[in-house]
Amino acid sequence: MLLTRLLGIILIAASIVAGVGGQLPIFVNVPSIAMVVGLSMGAALLGGRNLGNAVACIVGKTASASILLDASKTCTDLEKYSIGAGLIGTLTGFVLILANMDDPSKIGAGAAIALLTLFYSCCAKYLLLSPLARRLEDKAKGL
Repeated sequence: MLLTRLLGIILIAASIVAGVGGQLPIFVNVPSIAMVVGLSMGAALLGGRNLGNAVACIVGKTASASILLDASKTCTDLEKYSIGAGLIGTLTGFVLILANMDDPSKIGAGAAIALLTLFYSCCAKYLLLSPLARRLEDKAKGL
């Protein structure tokens, strides 16, 4: 199982690196990452989710089926929240673009936030949280 997960992580990382063709640094935008992570985790905490249990289950801590199912539900909720965070980030970026229309040199920062928050949220949902939720659910069912 561990080998399969490592292979999955390597394939995902290699595909992203190959896809950006040596321009990986332009895909790193700290405000966008902070927005997706912060908004998603904040919404999960506001909804009463136990992020600590979810993290413990993900890293392999032994847990009961009910705790594993709760961790799976937390990941499923985080999937939804991450997409919402990406949309909020996209709208924030558009506002920054529109606020700086008089200075074209400042438009790039808003465009980066607009696009990269959506990119990060899609990666979080489809490449991280969805597989983790399924893995935790399967583990709870004894599969």
